[in-house]
Amino acid sequence: MGLVNVSDLKEGMVLAEDLVTPKGRFLLGKGVEISRKHIMIMKSWGVTEADIVGASREDAAAETIASLNPVNMDQAEVEVEALFANANTDHPAMAELKRLSIIRTAQMLDRGEEFRAPRPLSREEVQELEDLKQSVKAAPPLADLVNRHVELVSFPDIYLRIVEVLSDPLSSASHLADVVAKDPSLSTKLLRLVNSPFYGFPSRIESISRAISLIGSRDVTNLALGISVLNYFNKIPPESLDVRSFWLHSITCGIVARTIASQKVGLTEERFFVAGLIHDIGRLTLIKELPDGFRLAMLISRAERIALHEAEREVFGYNHAQVGGMIFKKWRFPPTLERPIRFHHKPESSMNLLEPAIIHVADLIAVAMHLGTGGSYFVPTLQEEAWDILGLSTGVLQLALTQADRHIGEIERTFFMAMNGEGVVYGRG
Repeated sequence: MGLVNVSDLKEGMVLAEDLVTPKGRFLLGKGVEISRKHIMIMKSWGVTEADIVGASREDAAAETIASLNPVNMDQAEVEVEALFANANTDHPAMAELKRLSIIRTAQMLDRGEEFRAPRPLSREEVQELEDLKQSVKAAPPLADLVNRHVELVSFPDIYLRIVEVLSDPLSSASHLADVVAKDPSLSTKLLRLVNSPFYGFPSRIESISRAISLIGSRDVTNLALGISVLNYFNKIPPESLDVRSFWLHSITCGIVARTIASQKVGLTEERFFVAGLIHDIGRLTLIKELPDGFRLAMLISRAERIALHEAEREVFGYNHAQVGGMIFKKWRFPPTLERPIRFHHKPESSMNLLEPAIIHVADLIAVAMHLGTGGSYFVPTLQEEAWDILGLSTGVLQLALTQADRHIGEIERTFFMAMNGEGVVYGRG
């Protein structure tokens, strides 16, 4: 008997031990022969692996690999080796993430799909790199950059009004619903989200007050905040970044962070969905305020084969996570959202390691699986303390990928596709 990832389970396999959910709920008993319905139930309850009679994770994984075109597998290994150039793949979680990335890349090659892979700089880009090194001036101090950005454009006051209602002990769910309903764009997107398969409610939710009663005031507030941030940062110069890919990466990180949080008792899943969704917002500020410096950082990242956040520190003296964290602090965001964003590349520096650890791991998964990009071509190094505090099996990596694949399209449509004359967020239209 041995542990097998849920994604590798087959009908007819037999459970060697009782199966429970991550939060301890009994699902299936020892000796049960697994059916397709059982596998669907396991996935819906967030089960990452099962103990199977006469099987092992390695054997099940080998079957998956054997089904792929060997030529594409060879190419996938080369591509992924470059993607993980500086990652600590001797760590079990990173080794499993790399294995999953190779399989996913081979599957994409089998289907003829394109993916973003690290490439050497062209002759023109090498010259551009040298020119920018000479022309880009020293970046302003972090506090000056953030103060200038915050002073130029104020954050939409809808969130501040929501916070006021929540801070009032006499307020009710109906008061919160009234405030949200006064912003048509916000309320439309919020209802669109809670009515999507991502939440899976059995009947349609027609009002904000009903959404609050089902999800809770705190979670609705976090979702409203996330949507407000997306509306605020809805204009990215398309020449600076692959706009659609940036938002796909953000959505993926949100879904994966929510999936990881669902494995831990006592965590609010929606808070981590929102934190993942907006974790790279500081990068958009760098693009807007220091476009030449950001372009230089992107070229350095590729030339030196380092993660983009490391290249940002080389150019600016700080990175996008620090920028985003300080902006959100200026806007008086809850510390439970600000901290995971500020420390997601250095979770060990946070007083609460668990919060940024979830976003840190979610970000790595999103980069490794070609699900959009925040601008980085390389998988960052896993901070081992971050993985350790999660206390999870490597099987959660496959579960997170499955959830992202299942929901990324519907969430992209919810937030970014043109509906009812709202227009499309993407800079390229």
